[in-house]
Amino acid sequence: MNQPQSQVLSIDAPVAGWNAFDSLDAMPADAAIILDNLIPGAGTCEGRKGNVLYVDLLTGKPVETVASYHTRNESILVAASDGGIWEIEDTSVQGGGVWQQSGIATNIAAIGTFQSSRWQTSNFRRADEEGVMILSNGVDDTQIYNGNTLVPMSTTGSDPELVAPTFIGNLVFKGRVYYWLDNDNAFWYSQAGSYQGELKKFDLGSQVQRGGKIMMIVSWTQQDSGDGKDDFIVFVFDTGEVLVYQGDDPETVGYWEQVGRYITSEPMSVRGHSGYGADHILMTKDGYISLASIIQQGRTSDVPAFSRLIHSAVTERTQSRGHLYGWECELYPRRGLFLFNVPLSDDTFEQHVMNTITQKWCRFRGLNFNTMEVHNERLYGGAQDGVVYVMLEATSDNGQPIQFAAMPAFNYHGNPGTNKHLTAVNFISTYAHPNLVEIDGYADFDLPTNIKEVDLPPIYAPSSWSVYPDTYPPWIPALPANPTQSEIGSYWDEDFWSSENTPYTTKGWQNVSAFGYAVTILVRFAEGSDTPIWRSTGLRLHQVGAQ
Repeated sequence: MNQPQSQVLSIDAPVAGWNAFDSLDAMPADAAIILDNLIPGAGTCEGRKGNVLYVDLLTGKPVETVASYHTRNESILVAASDGGIWEIEDTSVQGGGVWQQSGIATNIAAIGTFQSSRWQTSNFRRADEEGVMILSNGVDDTQIYNGNTLVPMSTTGSDPELVAPTFIGNLVFKGRVYYWLDNDNAFWYSQAGSYQGELKKFDLGSQVQRGGKIMMIVSWTQQDSGDGKDDFIVFVFDTGEVLVYQGDDPETVGYWEQVGRYITSEPMSVRGHSGYGADHILMTKDGYISLASIIQQGRTSDVPAFSRLIHSAVTERTQSRGHLYGWECELYPRRGLFLFNVPLSDDTFEQHVMNTITQKWCRFRGLNFNTMEVHNERLYGGAQDGVVYVMLEATSDNGQPIQFAAMPAFNYHGNPGTNKHLTAVNFISTYAHPNLVEIDGYADFDLPTNIKEVDLPPIYAPSSWSVYPDTYPPWIPALPANPTQSEIGSYWDEDFWSSENTPYTTKGWQNVSAFGYAVTILVRFAEGSDTPIWRSTGLRLHQVGAQ
């Protein structure tokens, strides 16, 4: 064996983001096998922001709808839980340079009024009116809220399905409202300039080849070959069949035309879609799919280009968790993020998150929300315990440290045929008051036992930025018995972290051990007083020659 040669290398933070598509031996060096709660950006990875309690509805039950009601003069947040509905008045104030988030909930439908709290909503307003919110959940009568009263929608016609209609969804398109039931291949539409009264039925059964029911109806705008825009209404069936129409009057020939029929993967839920610039993204069993790509190219692969980099992670979740409630997505322009909410159980969720600037991915954990809504440029989430939170605005999760985990791609470091011994790591990041950073070495594509659910560091009392002495890794000196507050803290390279409330860059070397041709690390830490920024990683390697 050759004489060991020591070298120190510096690698960038994994700015190519979470990669669940490429094989471990072909993954780009700047990608990550795990990237939890760290957003890949331009040159650094920055920790996600945390959530803050906004208002407690006092139901103790899941908040399953959060929606934005737009009147002529204002926007009002509406939430639903345990069969009740609330209007929330924003009482947030600016104090000491810090935005203090808070709201007051006013009941507009008592707990138990409705069988379901899973409402789909639209806003309808003529120029001379304040406007209304339309609410449909597929179980209860469709409701109309005008800012003062909540009443069942009024319909006319002889169709028995229009007597107290239990539509599951609604869409405003070109001055009409389109409604659909939970288990039907037909839709109903209002008269021009109206949202209730006379509704007419349009049966799509003869137009589909795969049968099934309408899962969602969405609008899509495409730039035409000239200077204008073409507006389309798109009907997505639970079978994956997609019908595209153009026009504004389904009753009149020449004003309503089918312009395409397409096949894609089965959609995940009635809420599993969102606008994305001039495009529309659908959550399907094969991944997150661009509606524009479906219409322009058809289905060319089971690997959608939009979510290709995280394909295997998405499909594992859709296949094993597809029956759960909570599949929905939300574009959050203020933070430049596109969040895809993924239920793991009835009360546990993760989010697949794309940085819309770099189009790179990461995963959020610890944000257990049934639903999300952008309202007045901020993101709100409905939690399991009857609480509505402001999401991604704080340095902690409602006072608890945010937990982070990352595993960069395995790297041969230019010598695939040479054995290497990784002996130390220098994790360069900037934040204040961090919890213990734990770093482990891995080699030759060995992975943590459960890569999908890799443990995050435990959460301890936020006042004690440390772990208990008996849980310290061997390189961390134990605290003395009955330590003083000044003696409590996290360590790096046997030195205290900065105790100042200012960003601090870590510079110490941490002992690890990994032996093989390709090496990487798994790093886990927590932070609750500032937002971490991962800048680079130093590695100390011993080249020990070919085996």
